[in-house]
Amino acid sequence: MQTNDIGLLLLKMTAESRIIFMDDYCNFCNYTVRVLLRLNAKEDMRFASLQGSTAKELLPSELTQHLSTLVYMKNGVIYTESSAAIRVFAESVWYMRGCKVLLLIPRFFRDKVYGLLSRNRYRIFGRSESCAIPASKHAHRFLP
Repeated sequence: MQTNDIGLLLLKMTAESRIIFMDDYCNFCNYTVRVLLRLNAKEDMRFASLQGSTAKELLPSELTQHLSTLVYMKNGVIYTESSAAIRVFAESVWYMRGCKVLLLIPRFFRDKVYGLLSRNRYRIFGRSESCAIPASKHAHRFLP
């Protein structure tokens, strides 16, 4: 499969599914992915590293160069920072839908709190020396 074929496949996939991009070396991010794998029983969420080839194909370069945000792509629309986090959890399982009420808080305030956590995530939760390897039963949900 050539690079253009992969790009077209990824573009088609983004219209049909939801992709969560995260920092592979962030312990908090990896923990969040493990939680989402359990919550999202429909298995319609896919995961990719901000450092990986899927991110490089689909995201603007500023999002892959600065690993300070969770990125959520749904139907080709990109959400970042607090908007991404709220939407990911609200759409992961039915009983989390109420999280969307947090979107009523002005983004400026939400992103300030998100930024504080993001800037200190390695200090608080640690940094992994290697990227997390998914369990084989979840491997099909991870993109390169």
